[in-house]
Amino acid sequence: MTVSIHKRADHLWEIAGDLVIPCIPELLGQTNGLFTSGGEAVVDLDKVGRIDSAGLALLVEWMRCAKRQGVTLRFQNVPERMWAIAKISGLHQILPRESFKG
Repeated sequence: MTVSIHKRADHLWEIAGDLVIPCIPELLGQTNGLFTSGGEAVVDLDKVGRIDSAGLALLVEWMRCAKRQGVTLRFQNVPERMWAIAKISGLHQILPRESFKG
């Protein structure tokens, strides 16, 4: 299982792969200090395959980190499964969602 993050444009990041427990520590390390420039950042989740609660927890952690740095973080192309997990856990109220996959 692999997951990666790529900068597509200024303040636009793309996640590709699975956001599942075995991948989260490595991705968290790769993104330490990512959202520090103030303003706004967007994370595109269109290429996310599988997701579990650890993947959702990672997004919440990114929101916290971004907020501490004065960055407004948004997510686009949120997979339906991720949104379902967020709704069940009540996290849909704090995670911004721009659009759904397909």
